Amino acid sequence: MNLNQKLACSVGLLAFASSAGAASGNVYQSSVAGTSYSVTANWQGSTTPPVNGNLEQSQQMRELVNTAQAYYLSIESGMNDAVGAAMIRLSQSNLQARLKYPGALAGQLAGSLARNPGGDLHLAISGINYSAALGVSGSEGLLNFDCNVGLEMGDLRFGLDFNPTTGTSSNKTSSSATPTHTVSCTNSFGWLPWIGKEINRRIEELIRSKINGGFDIGASVLHTEPQRALFAFVNSIQPNTLMLGPIDVGMYIQNNIRNLYLNHQVTLTVAKPSSFYAPTRNHIPSPLVRSGNAVSFDFYENGVKRTGFRADLARRFNWTLISGTGDD
Repeated sequence: MNLNQKLACSVGLLAFASSAGAASGNVYQSSVAGTSYSVTANWQGSTTPPVNGNLEQSQQMRELVNTAQAYYLSIESGMNDAVGAAMIRLSQSNLQARLKYPGALAGQLAGSLARNPGGDLHLAISGINYSAALGVSGSEGLLNFDCNVGLEMGDLRFGLDFNPTTGTSSNKTSSSATPTHTVSCTNSFGWLPWIGKEINRRIEELIRSKINGGFDIGASVLHTEPQRALFAFVNSIQPNTLMLGPIDVGMYIQNNIRNLYLNHQVTLTVAKPSSFYAPTRNHIPSPLVRSGNAVSFDFYENGVKRTGFRADLARRFNWTLISGTGDD
């Protein structure tokens, strides 16, 4: 599945359901009217004037945004693979567990990068949460049951050491999360008031215990080479654009990127890709614009920010009435 397809899936999960029963009876369909970008760079506490443009007309900026968003979505895909594998491990002869629908990440990805004494770089990622819908079903004699599980994994954190030259990761990986879940079951004895409820309670307890001990989300979800994904932004920088007086800050970052990420502390952010999209349909013609920071990088030396780069997006939408009168 390519980036656009993944974005379409994420957007499809948005709030069309709320429009179906809207009192107005109106249904509007959205289309993208255009996307603009605004880029700035920072140099020793001062910020360059912004460079603005049309995203559709800049191949370099499209590649910057797409690469950063693809990295975000690669972690989401890795989480789905890991949860799906955990469901397979939980399954037994009389118990089948599965990922019902692809899960989704939420939140702004926050990362930090620093060099280890051994020469490798350590990437730490936080700021994101994961949610998914699971299904568990099974049978035992005359008993059949089916359960829906809502999985929430908050405060996801990953750590990965990798070689800055080859991009290969070492065995020094880590991950942590705070899992919570809701479980709702039905069973073939549900028609017996007390017995059916008691069976559901016991099944739900069993499922909770298995899920609590069944997840080992390794840092293998970070399967995309970090420096290739995260530092491709330098290719979008053009000479004589991000200027502070006579200083070409953009070219300084581009020409020194390897030294910057090898010998400085780096912080970075990547926005959730679907945060720049509107629901495909809504009962009101809104939102008209989705905007915010798409990706940013800051480089620190001894705790002091030396330079940085930031790209913001603003995506505008048109809305077409496809059902109803248009009256409030």
